[in-house]
Amino acid sequence: MGSEDEKDTPPHVKDDGSGKKTQPRASTRVTVPIQYPMLNDTNYGLWAVKMKMILRGLGVWEAVEGNESVEEEKDQGALAAISQAVSDAVIMAIAEKESAKEAWETIRQMSIGEERVRKARAQVLKRQFDRMVMLDTTSIVEFSQNLNSGVTYPLCQWQKL
Repeated sequence: MGSEDEKDTPPHVKDDGSGKKTQPRASTRVTVPIQYPMLNDTNYGLWAVKMKMILRGLGVWEAVEGNESVEEEKDQGALAAISQAVSDAVIMAIAEKESAKEAWETIRQMSIGEERVRKARAQVLKRQFDRMVMLDTTSIVEFSQNLNSGVTYPLCQWQKL
């Protein structure tokens, strides 16, 4: 049979052949609480970078990349993480998507479209501002009121974008 030492040795401890007993290393997995960034009208670029880092850390980014061999569990995990980082309105837009890749692509298209609208409106506002002139018949008070309304009203509208 075995020696006295073998009887007292736990089953997970192995003899490496030299008489030394070794134990398998415990797997160390660090858990960090995740605070998902919230997507809004103006932060898609930063949001996408942060989400990519989070999804990589969770080991589910490959689902967003559209890897055909991705496990269903990873795909649904990525989709769940994405849903934590968007508004209810966006949730409704991606609710019927079958995969994390489809949801990500929908969010990207929605955000890129909004960005184009913002840039176009900014160009219009810049042109309007550049065309503002003070006529000889205009008082300083009138011009400053026009200038203020020309700046503050569009800024209020800008916030609605």
